[in-house]
Amino acid sequence: MFAKNAHRLFLFSILSLLLSACAFRGSELPRDIAWPLASAGTKTVQFTVSASGTANGKADFFAANDLLWRQGVSKEFAASGLFSSVRDVSGRKEAGTTADVQIDMVGRDDKSFSRLLSHLNETSLFIVPSRKRTVYTLTSTFGDPQGQVLGIIEKKQSVVYWSHLFLAPFAPFDGNAWAEARADLVKATLAEARQLGYL
Repeated sequence: MFAKNAHRLFLFSILSLLLSACAFRGSELPRDIAWPLASAGTKTVQFTVSASGTANGKADFFAANDLLWRQGVSKEFAASGLFSSVRDVSGRKEAGTTADVQIDMVGRDDKSFSRLLSHLNETSLFIVPSRKRTVYTLTSTFGDPQGQVLGIIEKKQSVVYWSHLFLAPFAPFDGNAWAEARADLVKATLAEARQLGYL
């Protein structure tokens, strides 16, 4: 009897994990950006990316991931069609660069949530709902080959994550919401920089 009940509990736990969460991206950024922005760019670019994060207003080492930001930036830069060469020099920026464009980027992940509801959500196998909101901010400083600042662009995108057992069948979990939010930030930044003549 115990083994049978344990088996049922295990299956219920797995089902809870599969049907327990969904994520929604905010509408801070335009969704109609034509992509790629160009077909055969001739300019070269080098960039740096650093990241930081907070959880409920306090610095959180685990809230930010330099590698995820760098990978996302590099991917969208290459896919934009604006550049003939993309170089990540994070942590090793060189003086006297020959790149046509220099971009220093700072990514922030700011999370806000109720620790009590999060705990109750987990211990109740997702019956008690919980909500977490993350605001991603990307601040980009554009410079010319001589290092002169051309301008600064800041973009924000939020992602709201709901966790509840009976919610997901009506709003399936978007597992790529976090990566897509970062990608949207880079796309919106490049689109505005092009309009402003920074590229």
